[in-house]
Amino acid sequence: MKGLFLRNQIEYKVELFGEEWRQGDLIKGEFQITNHSTDSQLIPEIDINFKQCLIKDVRSDKSDKNLSLNQQVFSDSLVLKSGEGHKIPFDFRLPLETTITDSKTSLYMFYGTPDKKESLQLSIVPQMRFEEVINTMGTFFRFTVKKKRSQKDWVEYTLKAPLSKDLACLEDLKLLINLGSDKILQLHFQAKIKKVDFAAPSAGHDLSFKMDTFDKKYQLSPEDYLFYGRDFHQDKFKEFFSKTLSEIVGKPFLSL
Repeated sequence: MKGLFLRNQIEYKVELFGEEWRQGDLIKGEFQITNHSTDSQLIPEIDINFKQCLIKDVRSDKSDKNLSLNQQVFSDSLVLKSGEGHKIPFDFRLPLETTITDSKTSLYMFYGTPDKKESLQLSIVPQMRFEEVINTMGTFFRFTVKKKRSQKDWVEYTLKAPLSKDLACLEDLKLLINLGSDKILQLHFQAKIKKVDFAAPSAGHDLSFKMDTFDKKYQLSPEDYLFYGRDFHQDKFKEFFSKTLSEIVGKPFLSL
């Protein structure tokens, strides 16, 4: 991923080594400055600033009010001769709770000099542990992701249930996931379940239905979902999700 601008015959080029990053990844990049003038030039202060932004704020030039995660300033006096270039490497470790890129929010890197700023929108996707949870639900229970978005320090997945008579009552399922430095996996299930309303008056053979809700948070310790504290334990998570689905739909449920 690259960005570039010219100012007073000085070329400022920034490159990020990658096109997509997961929460918690290390972003590496490089600033390259080249003097295209015929004279020596004193290079002004340069900075980069990684900010979690509402996309609409960036488009309307109101990004100042958004949260800065990391700012780096390169203020060493630098004089470049005509045709001379200089490279400045940099890196930044993304926090695990970094906002993922969705239709409303994204991580941006702003870069430039005091009188000229440009930006790059970075594609941030959920950390691998979250994807392992969702992939297990997809492989063994045939749930598919309709959309995902950031929700404060959580990632929210809206899921579509498979075609199954045991899950026909499940109208809507959302799963919010959070994982802290203590490796406690927090799972917040929100569901809407269609049930027969036996208390409602019926007309002939037509049944009346009502919508119930399910809203419950769970915490899994590393022993509940990891092998030896490292690798994801699919079998343990399958067992947990089977029990959770049984709670949601009100009857025993096994993987499909």
